[in-house]
Amino acid sequence: MWAILPLLVFWGDFVFFNNLIPKCDWRRAFLCASILWTSFLIVSTEILSFFKAVTQWDVIFVWFVHLLAIMVFFIWRRTRGYHFRFPAFRLPDSLFDRVLLILFIGILGLTGFLAWKVPPQTYDALTYHLSRVAHWAQLHAVRHFATGIERQIVNQPGAEIIQLHFYLLANGDRLANFIEWSAMLCSLIGVSLIAKQFGAQPSSQWISAVFAATLPMGLVQASSTMTDYVISFWMV
Repeated sequence: MWAILPLLVFWGDFVFFNNLIPKCDWRRAFLCASILWTSFLIVSTEILSFFKAVTQWDVIFVWFVHLLAIMVFFIWRRTRGYHFRFPAFRLPDSLFDRVLLILFIGILGLTGFLAWKVPPQTYDALTYHLSRVAHWAQLHAVRHFATGIERQIVNQPGAEIIQLHFYLLANGDRLANFIEWSAMLCSLIGVSLIAKQFGAQPSSQWISAVFAATLPMGLVQASSTMTDYVISFWMV
C-alpha cells in the first residue's frame, strides 16, 4: 500500500513542472519531474543513512514531506488566483501514428506484465543487485558492509537505492523489476523529445520511440533488475 506514495509524489512533481514552465511540452515536464523525484530520493536516503534511519516508517515520512510540499504549492497557487494546467496528452492524428502508439503501448504492457509476474532471477540480481538492497535494509543505511562479493560495495548504487525504497515500502522485492521498466519508459519519452528538438515531425518522433523500445537488449532487461536502462535514462 505504501508503495503508492512515491507514485503520487511523482504525479505531483509532473503537474508542478507543467505549471512552472510556460507552454511546456508534457514530455519536458515529465523528464524534469523524473530528475527532481530521483534527486529527492537519493538525497533523502543519504540523510537517513547518516542517522541509520533507512526504515519503512522513516521512508514513508520523507515521502509524506515531499507530498505535503507539493500540496502547499498547489494551495498557495490556488489562493493567488492561478488555475492548474494538467499535462495535455493528444492522440496521434494519422492512422500510421496510431498503429505506432498501439505497438508502443503493447511493448510497455508486455514488459510491465512480465515485470509484475516474474520474480527477479538474473545472475546479477541474485549476486549483487538485490543482495546489497537487503544488506542496506538490515543495516538501516546505505554504506559498506563485509562481503566476499566486491560488486555489492563497489558498483554505482543509484538504481539499487531506488529499489531500496520500494523494497521497504512493499515489504519485499515484488516491485524491484519496475525500476528498470520505469527507466525504459522515461528513456523512450526522452528519445521522442530529442527527435522533436532535431526538427522531426510527429510521425518521426513516434518512430524514434518505437525503434528505441524494440532494441533487443532493452526488451530483455526492461522486466528485470538490471540497470542499463537506468544509465540510459540519465544519458538521455
